[in-house]
Amino acid sequence: MAEEKSAVVTAERKTATATNTLENAIQKKTQTMEGFSEWTNIVDYIKGSTHSIWDMNNIGYIYRDYTPTTQVHTSDGRTFGRDIVITNSLTKMAAFPDIRDYVEDVIWTGNDQDGYHTSMRWTWIATNTGRSIYGPATGKRVVVSGIANCVVKDAKIIEEWVAYNELSLIRQLGLDVNEVLAQQLSQDPPAIESDGRGQVERLIGQAPPKVLPPKATAGFVVEDFIRRSTHEIWNWRMFGKVNEYYAENYLCHTASDRELYGIGDLKQDIIARIAAFPDASMHIDDLYWMGNEEEGFKAAVRWSFIGTNTGPSRYGAPTGKRVRIMGISNYIIKNGKFVEEYTEYGEFNLMKQLCRP
Repeated sequence: MAEEKSAVVTAERKTATATNTLENAIQKKTQTMEGFSEWTNIVDYIKGSTHSIWDMNNIGYIYRDYTPTTQVHTSDGRTFGRDIVITNSLTKMAAFPDIRDYVEDVIWTGNDQDGYHTSMRWTWIATNTGRSIYGPATGKRVVVSGIANCVVKDAKIIEEWVAYNELSLIRQLGLDVNEVLAQQLSQDPPAIESDGRGQVERLIGQAPPKVLPPKATAGFVVEDFIRRSTHEIWNWRMFGKVNEYYAENYLCHTASDRELYGIGDLKQDIIARIAAFPDASMHIDDLYWMGNEEEGFKAAVRWSFIGTNTGPSRYGAPTGKRVRIMGISNYIIKNGKFVEEYTEYGEFNLMKQLCRP
């Protein structure tokens, strides 16, 4: 969360796996976890509930882990309530009956009294042997990555944001992306646009972007590092600052299975996106982290990218469309620099926004 300070990183974050031996068959809790029943810590809860629901096919556990008013945000919009979570899960499971989820990492903050914020990075592997939202079964084996951010309170997920590699999924299924795009656009209701649009709020009038205040404290502060680097590079267009904030051997795993190697790749990717949306602004919507300076930090950032497509892009000629992209990034920071990044955003939804009448 934006209000979190580095002091939040305490010994409570050392989520050691509880032991289960012959002498002690009951797992010991490594956090208080009041109200969380058998779960030993918040990472155990996130991994365990994911496994029990989707890998073990116990969809009914969604009634246990979600509330009647849970909000789920995806690149396609927002849904309300656990019933739609169950419906979407059944549709996915029918299309991919052998689906298996592999949780790769969980970044978290909070406690059992105030609630937890978690960012789970995952990969699921499955075979498309049933009809999916894209059409008849293709028999293709797919590997899909994504990140899910959750707010957990009283052992229930009350809000969730999901970003995953849908464009890669469509391609792995052997489908024509443009055909799927046209099909879904024909099914979606037309977008409602206002008669007039204001400017994207990166600038006020002809003034430059806002200047961030100097760092309040000495030493390395994770939140300041992330907010300052994002604002200076994306909103100020100071692309040379990439050298200051990123390691030379930086590695980024991003949408559509793209991999960026080093500072040069990253600069080119950022410049290309800004060129396609020259008025774009980048907003950090949520931010938390764990770790220390000696071992390094892991940070979860949920962000919004807003801009107007008035420049050429990998998607074709300019469309003049205003877009909003929701994305989630997990960062590894060591020695005062970003060294690795995992980023997911709805690239297929971005294409729909650009093509929608």
